[in-house]
Amino acid sequence: MKKSILRWITLSVLFANLSMAPFANAADNTVVIEQIGDYNVSNVVSEGDGNSLELQQTGNSNSSDIGISGATNIGFSIQQGNNHLVDILITGNNNEFSLSQNSLGEIVEHQNSILLRQEGNNNYATHTQIGVGNSQDLAQLGNDNTADLVQDGNDNTIILEQNGDFNSATLNQFGDAATPIEIYQTGGAAITITHTAGGS
Repeated sequence: MKKSILRWITLSVLFANLSMAPFANAADNTVVIEQIGDYNVSNVVSEGDGNSLELQQTGNSNSSDIGISGATNIGFSIQQGNNHLVDILITGNNNEFSLSQNSLGEIVEHQNSILLRQEGNNNYATHTQIGVGNSQDLAQLGNDNTADLVQDGNDNTIILEQNGDFNSATLNQFGDAATPIEIYQTGGAAITITHTAGGS
């Protein structure tokens, strides 16, 4: 998880350099971003309570860095295509963020990546990846967090770290061959894992 930690440090620096990113700093704001094409980059920072963030990227080799700080914020990111990266840092309470990556075309390696770090209590995350060679790396630091992770395809990997009490995670992998799952839990966490070989 060293690479993920470095990217989280980068996101922390991003909070201090707001001139390069769409930025909401108040309550009950909405940010909507749509990018179509290849090699697009989106850096988004949202600070405050009750804000809403919507980000959609369609194409190939797009990336997004998202920083959310506050409480009761809602966001979702949709990436369609291949070789995408989304890196998210969430701090605060009762925030919700959903991620979806859908690969397009008959490409051998789709290689989409999700990196998410949640700091705070009562956070909720949903990740869905469809394709080949994708990865999810999720760290939840705090109590009462819930993660629902889905991968459909081959050669996909999941790394999940939960530190705190009463965390819950449901992991589902569907594909033709066994794929790596790494889980690190501290506290009274509950987890369910489903792996189905032979396709979904």
